[in-house]
Amino acid sequence: MKVWQQAGNATVTYPPVEEYGWSVADSGDISIMWDTAGHTASVQQHVDSLLKGCTCKTGCQRQQCKCRKANKACGPGCKCQNCHNTPGATIAATGTDSEGDPDDVSGDDDITA
Repeated sequence: MKVWQQAGNATVTYPPVEEYGWSVADSGDISIMWDTAGHTASVQQHVDSLLKGCTCKTGCQRQQCKCRKANKACGPGCKCQNCHNTPGATIAATGTDSEGDPDDVSGDDDITA
């Protein structure tokens, strides 16, 4: 019987909290069960990638960029400068510009959207 249906009764019988996403430890402590440990870790990894991005100073064009290395576009947590690793952009697989100088970010790299 649902709790609200017992409102007129002198005593109320509550259903077990374990049936509604809570866990009860042997000590009696009650905690909420959000999800499995694997899903929680996956969500935490995604949040970290959004909040703790790269700090590249050369436009995120090389594999030293941790976002690029993870095959992800730079996000709101990145503190990169002159970023070329935006969603939808692709850069030549070499990660260098046409002159071969990885530190030159003159802006004439092969980038298509």
